[in-house]
Amino acid sequence: MHYSGVKVLLRTLLVFWFALSAHAAANTQWRLLLSTEVAKPGDTVLAGLEMKIPPKWHTYWRNPGDSGIPTSIKWTLPSGIKAGELQWPIPKKFTESQGEISLVTYIYEDTVVLLIPMEISKDVAPGQFQLQGKVSWQECEQLCVQGHTDVTATLTIGTETKLSADAPLISQWQH
Repeated sequence: MHYSGVKVLLRTLLVFWFALSAHAAANTQWRLLLSTEVAKPGDTVLAGLEMKIPPKWHTYWRNPGDSGIPTSIKWTLPSGIKAGELQWPIPKKFTESQGEISLVTYIYEDTVVLLIPMEISKDVAPGQFQLQGKVSWQECEQLCVQGHTDVTATLTIGTETKLSADAPLISQWQH
């Protein structure tokens, strides 16, 4: 078997291993943060999807590399609020070698915040709005597990913009 055949076989075995390990409980903790607690119609608010990954574990970047599944979120948003594309911080390159074969993945460890711009329509009425999302991810240590959780945050639409207590943390993760 030549190198590319071995690599395909390894990927297949990794997918099989991920499927077998999917019954274990996920460990990463998630919060949905907002850069403002009060926004005006027409503003764009940054939402931060904060993940706290336990020691020795990791999750995956938007392009995971040779194995892994990236984090995704499916939004349930009120009328007049639209989620933009996920903004991914630069990941860590992780290489695992066994003999002549090397697998490269792109991972996150510790605490990471993925940013999402939330566009607020100019004609949104004042009030409180629930931003909700269903997060799916894969986390790995020696085995991998699939995780799913719901995240929510409340955004108030008013006549002035007021930063939230989480604004400094969100600002740290902007490129």
